[in-house]
Amino acid sequence: MTLSAFARKYIPALQRLRDSVVSATGASAQALSELEAIHRKLEHIESEITTLKQKDNSVHLDTPEDLDKETSGLIRAALQTAAVQHLPLLPYEIDVTDGVITVQTWAAAPLGLTENMRFFVNGKPFDQVEYPIRDEELSAKFADIRGCSFVAKLLTSLPDPEAKWIRLDAAPTGIYNECAWRKAIHILNPMHERYPFPPEANKLRVIGDAHETRFKMGGATIFKNMERYLQEALALSWSDFPSILDWGCGSARVSRYLIAESGQAVTGADIDPDNVAWCKANIAGGRFETIPLMPRTQFKDGQFDLAIGVSVFTHLKEDVQFAWLEEMRRVIKPGGYALFSITGPTQFAYNRFPAHLYEKVQHDGFMDLSADPALNSVLDDKEYYRSVMHSRDYICDRWTEYFDVIAIEDGIAALQDFVVLRRRH
Repeated sequence: MTLSAFARKYIPALQRLRDSVVSATGASAQALSELEAIHRKLEHIESEITTLKQKDNSVHLDTPEDLDKETSGLIRAALQTAAVQHLPLLPYEIDVTDGVITVQTWAAAPLGLTENMRFFVNGKPFDQVEYPIRDEELSAKFADIRGCSFVAKLLTSLPDPEAKWIRLDAAPTGIYNECAWRKAIHILNPMHERYPFPPEANKLRVIGDAHETRFKMGGATIFKNMERYLQEALALSWSDFPSILDWGCGSARVSRYLIAESGQAVTGADIDPDNVAWCKANIAGGRFETIPLMPRTQFKDGQFDLAIGVSVFTHLKEDVQFAWLEEMRRVIKPGGYALFSITGPTQFAYNRFPAHLYEKVQHDGFMDLSADPALNSVLDDKEYYRSVMHSRDYICDRWTEYFDVIAIEDGIAALQDFVVLRRRH
């Protein structure tokens, strides 16, 4: 890559990360000051690149190794800061028994300022809090950001033991902010669960591990985030979508809540026949269909008012992706909406993807890394299911051939970002 190309691709990507963090609700003045310092450093790097380019047009950056340690550190720091701002609380154990909730969670304190950190359940502070507890694994994962190596152990009685939804918040300022829903974690109160949870093998194919807490809170949080986003950003509610498609439904991680809570007709569709069979046998009230690896599906033109696809486009080859975009355009009504997730800064940071990979995704737009073996036990074609990544510029350039791109929302599809699309009339 030439230096001028590096400047065009790398600097804007880092600036978008910085802007994303600055826009996050509740960022402290000290955090913003440090981000401004990063921003000034980026501008300095861009100026140096321009100077070098003028001196020697033959200079190139061709390999990941050409990202020096300082530049790689800036990328890692920006990614990790974005993750902290968008998802500062990530529980790994949640238990609700007899009206008492206990939580074990990773909890980031921006810039390491833990003194004012408070934890809330449905707006009420936890009574018993052990925090900060240093965790060496987290310290290694977020080595470039202070305050990210802590976990917390929390316990309290529920404000209302019969409340349907349980919302968990971490507040670095010590003040609960109901509007900071993008940073919250949700679960459904177990006493209101209508359906069983799938066997370990089924969960494993959906989320990459068999952990029930992660499965529960991931599906519930995605559902509540979609609900709130539709209300605040689009002034819409579930009642505006009489027919909903959960494309790539897996073992009903999100479908279970759409069916139980939306009051609308919900269809789950997946290429995994075993998960579809489990859904049909265990999730009453919805319709579940096995679909082919390639379109066309059995659904009618304009059948759905809304389609969601969580971690579907992150597993499709580029040509397969375009075929499914065309199919989604066919089955969604004119004026209807779609919410499809992609890998963004939050997932990059949590998964510890290397800095040069982020830069390469920004440069190439689309990256097909390798086959993903997660569905090998249920698919004959072992090369179909992939691990892929998209840049936002790529989405806005290529997906607009099929839909209007309304927004790309950070970190509200579990660790992934939601691309918000509208079907043209």
